[in-house]
Amino acid sequence: MRAPGGGALGYRRVLSVQTQETNKPNQGADFPRLYRETRERVMALVSELSEDELGATVPACPGWTVRDVVAHLAANAEDMISGALSGPPTEEQTAGQLERMRERSLPELL
Repeated sequence: MRAPGGGALGYRRVLSVQTQETNKPNQGADFPRLYRETRERVMALVSELSEDELGATVPACPGWTVRDVVAHLAANAEDMISGALSGPPTEEQTAGQLERMRERSLPELL
């Protein structure tokens, strides 16, 4: 199965976090806090959505549904923790993530 839209959300981009203290990418960043805050924001955005809303296409990610994006985010976190990823996932890894997450309910993804 090919990932919808191809690649990691249709494009490959590595985000780096810069802090005012160091002004160097990834130096001094509180990744656990950043992950927790991001997870809470995603949960707030999607936790009350209907199945129809979860199935809506994401304009910024052609070919992806809201559920696909949430599954991809959850899979990235899972794969980083397990050591399966050391950088942005390839198209093949992304497709595998979506397939692996397909049967999980939204609460399981969150």
